[in-house]
Amino acid sequence: ESSYANVGSVRNKGYEISIGWKSKINQDWGYFINGNFSHIDNEVTSLNGQPFLDRGMAEFRQRLVVGQPMDVFYGWDIVGVYQTQAEVNADAVAQYANGQSAGTVKPGYFKYRDVNGDGILDANDRVYLGSPVPTYYYGGSLGMNYKNWDLSVTFYGQGGNVILNRNRAE
Repeated sequence: ESSYANVGSVRNKGYEISIGWKSKINQDWGYFINGNFSHIDNEVTSLNGQPFLDRGMAEFRQRLVVGQPMDVFYGWDIVGVYQTQAEVNADAVAQYANGQSAGTVKPGYFKYRDVNGDGILDANDRVYLGSPVPTYYYGGSLGMNYKNWDLSVTFYGQGGNVILNRNRAE
């Protein structure tokens, strides 16, 4: 029988800045401008002694690992695409894979980084690829008003994260 418990802790730290200006041009016309930016560092600080917790699907593994951001992607690092058969023939990782199963690596297939340099792509070559948790957010607004009417435009965004395009991956 298994049970579930909250066994970890996470640290979030960062800053947020916001600035705005509002003014009147004359009795009937006015304008405003606002902007904001925030930055956050997210880190798993404890898993109650466990080295990691796997999450997500096996094909698109995510992990909780002390010292990494939440749900960091864990897998093989793609360094390019094999362009020619000669490039496949010159790569030790591709040759090892083709020796195990004839013709499994061909031009057009992804080329993965052999992290430990042993010429074999295996579990020892997986790395942390980045987190889906954004590290910064930004936004702003511009507007003007005339008597009782106003018009404004707002924008916002985020970045510093890695996303998974499951449609493309599958």
